[in-house]
Parts: sequence; C-alpha cells; structure tokens
Amino acid sequence: MNREFTPNTDTRVVCGDTTYLKVNGIWCYLTVVINLFNRQVVGWKLSRYHDSELVVEALHHAMLNVKKTAKMIFHSD
Repeated sequence: MNREFTPNTDTRVVCGDTTYLKVNGIWCYLTVVINLFNRQVVGWKLSRYHDSELVVEALHHAMLNVKKTAKMIFHSD
C-alpha cells in the first residue's frame, strides 16, 4: 500500500494496530481500528489471546460503525 495517500469520503480507509497491557494483573491484547479520514476509533477488541480472532472481531466491530463504500481499504502492520 502506498503510504502517501489522502483518505477521502469516496474511499474508506481504516487502519488497525494491536498492543498489550496488563488488566488486573493479567496480560491482555487490545486491537483498535480507526477511520483514517477523521481519526475516529470505529472498532476495538480486548482479549487474553493474540490471535487472528482478535483482529477479525475488531474489524467486524469497525464494519458495524462505518459507512460502507465501494472502495474500502484495511491497513495493519
């Protein structure tokens, strides 16, 4: 993906990242998905496991909260 782009209302670009943090003494993983056009958090998921289900559920949550367009891009490192 060309990292030099400007999201607009015609192309919906969402970006996700995962980090880990301690919750009540237990290491957990947090995946957050943001809309790059307005920098708003549109989806997230907290889990004890760093697996594909974590990311899929965060992205599913995001898709419930963004307007669908013909051109959608999801980017994650």
